[in-house]
Amino acid sequence: MTWLTSLPAAVLVISGLVLTLLAAIGGWLAVRALIPPAEREGAHTIAAPLMPALGATFALLMGLTLASEAGSLGSAQGIVSSEAADASRLAWTATSPGVDSGPIQSALLGYLRAVRAHEWHGSAAATGDDPATTHAIASLENAVRTQAARPALGTPASTELLASLDALTSDRRVRLAAASRQLPALFVAVLLLTGVALIVNATALTLRSSRRAALLVGGLAAVIGLSLALLFALGTPWRGPITVSGQPIDAVVRDLNTGYFHPLPRPTRG
Repeated sequence: MTWLTSLPAAVLVISGLVLTLLAAIGGWLAVRALIPPAEREGAHTIAAPLMPALGATFALLMGLTLASEAGSLGSAQGIVSSEAADASRLAWTATSPGVDSGPIQSALLGYLRAVRAHEWHGSAAATGDDPATTHAIASLENAVRTQAARPALGTPASTELLASLDALTSDRRVRLAAASRQLPALFVAVLLLTGVALIVNATALTLRSSRRAALLVGGLAAVIGLSLALLFALGTPWRGPITVSGQPIDAVVRDLNTGYFHPLPRPTRG
């Protein structure tokens, strides 16, 4: 399912519209070919009561799914914001008295850059197996633990360093777990079949109408196609066309580059 949700937005929209319009045309041709003219009045009588039920079923399934996916996108943005906050916390903790902030902030900068470059798109966003990012986080772990183990550093500062590092790495694990989430294939199949059934049932109502009137079914097909395209676009926040914003992490990278995180000067005695 990931290959589908990773397609560009334009491809999803065009594919959704084409497939649903083809379903409408194919359904109209099939219904006219399979139902003799003498039985079309009875088909209309059966199809009309089914429209509210099929429409309500599709609307309910699609509405709940889109709401869930939109909520997942908001949750993903919260995960990124938390990771950026913990990165900022580590950068500030590195400025504590007795800590050599240079190696830690340099390693933190390399890690955040690797995350944005290699863990924001593609399979590495879910698996976390990118070699560059793995090396960057290992360098960060080594830099922080080297400073925390210094005998001259007090216990509070050492504990804060390790706690900040653990929070940052835990957020990364949460992000990787969220990125590995996919749309259930069976649920998507049921949603597609419900949409197709709704379109075909709508074509049965046009058997007694002219071909121009049958074109009105195209509007229903277009709405269904666009809804499906939106669903697939929201399906993978780190690998799809609608991705979670990396601005919080970019802001920390910018602050590290500009020297925003620096130790306060010690007060001098007058």
